[in-house]
Amino acid sequence: NGVDATGLVERRDYPFKTKAAAVTAAEANWDGSPETAKSATNRILIKVSPNTSAEGITLSNYIDWDLSGGNLAVVTGALAAIDDNGVACDSVIYNAGNVARTTAGTNGNGVRTSHASTNLTVYAQTISSTLDAGVKCSAGTQYIFSNVSSTASHGAFTTGATSFQYITGNVSTTNAGFIAAVNCETTATQVIVGKCSGVRTAVRLAAGTSQTIY
Repeated sequence: NGVDATGLVERRDYPFKTKAAAVTAAEANWDGSPETAKSATNRILIKVSPNTSAEGITLSNYIDWDLSGGNLAVVTGALAAIDDNGVACDSVIYNAGNVARTTAGTNGNGVRTSHASTNLTVYAQTISSTLDAGVKCSAGTQYIFSNVSSTASHGAFTTGATSFQYITGNVSTTNAGFIAAVNCETTATQVIVGKCSGVRTAVRLAAGTSQTIY
């Protein structure tokens, strides 16, 4: 129920309406001098009131998010519900409810990283997609603490020599084709702590990759 035009940083009584406006204001407020510049030890936390939002999160370096148990239900666009958009970032998503990517668009994952230097941690109840893999790591490092699923493709998909994906949670697909719930390709590294289930194949490991299932 916020207003982007009147939103103020560090003022809960003047909230922003959109995530994008909150990020823009946060960047402008903290990047002005060495004392306030973002860093691994001087991070920004954006707190979102609990709701179900069709606006996804485009990650920014050293900006973390607390979704307060709220949901992301992204139905269109060119990015995943949570996406680094090919830009290096270190970010944590806290207290997410259901993170879902559905209906239309490209890069239709619940979570996607595609930059080699990205380091992303997500705490959620569920992450899912009806378009593509629930969680995709094309590059970078992912720590996912959530159940992950897809109706269209792999639950978890790791591809790329610089990809490292760690998931604590159950991973599944309901796709009836020869689609593995967990797929590791192209010398990537993947660690799953949880149950893996697919209609025909639970796990696929390509040559040259490293995959550990607990």
